[in-house]
Amino acid sequence: MDAQQAERSSGGPHDVGGDRELFAPLDTRDRVLALWEKRMDAVENALTAAGLLDVNRLRHGVEKLPPSSYANFSYYGKWAAASLGVLLEDGVLNQGDVEAALGAEPTSETVLFREGQRVRVKRE
Repeated sequence: MDAQQAERSSGGPHDVGGDRELFAPLDTRDRVLALWEKRMDAVENALTAAGLLDVNRLRHGVEKLPPSSYANFSYYGKWAAASLGVLLEDGVLNQGDVEAALGAEPTSETVLFREGQRVRVKRE
């Protein structure tokens, strides 16, 4: 489902009942999961074991994703976004925690360098 189809769906992007474009056979072959996908699966299991998340809240979080996110995120990308949403809603995390962990976008709109300008960086 693309973002436009998701927008048109009356029940949300997850509501695909009767959409004939989706009747094609599913590819059910196993695929190798990326490391981040394995980690997301482990995080979801840990959150569930700790009582911070359950399958219904995860599903609801996925269903609440904006249509463009729902259409473009991978399976585990949807899990990550939905899990984060639940943790923020419940106050387990706050936006500051998330920004600190991810490295917030710079707030300065001042252009620091010109395109093509040579710069030096320090090794970390």
